[in-house]
Amino acid sequence: MELQQLPDLSDWRYVEVWTLEEAAMLWAAIDPAEHHGKQIIDLRESVSPRQYKKAIIYLRAAKEAICAGTLPFTDAWEEHTDENGNCWTNKIEFPKLPEPLYISSEMTRVKQAAFMKWAHSKNILSYRQTLAQAAKAQTPTVVKKEK
Repeated sequence: MELQQLPDLSDWRYVEVWTLEEAAMLWAAIDPAEHHGKQIIDLRESVSPRQYKKAIIYLRAAKEAICAGTLPFTDAWEEHTDENGNCWTNKIEFPKLPEPLYISSEMTRVKQAAFMKWAHSKNILSYRQTLAQAAKAQTPTVVKKEK
């Protein structure tokens, strides 16, 4: 996919709190508004394989960071199922941290600013940044000769 083919995600800057699913989709240059109600796992056939892979990795990294306490959250939720198939959710209150196996990426939310700060601190380039960097590397530099 080319840089100019990516969706315009600029309106998402007005949304102060993102779910982990939204954050991972946005970082992978996937517009969550176009896939409302879907999880990243459901997008395998809807987006490019590279974007899908990036979104899965970004989601995993964000989940692990929340559970390790390095990415602050506004709301954290765990989903549980018992041996009889009964399902329930638990809200996790800070300073407790959710468990990686149970964290709900559709319900757990982070502030946009906190997510951006965490991603930059880990040097996690967005898919858009990765494409821009690759394009810049392929552009030949023109050197002017002095007379």
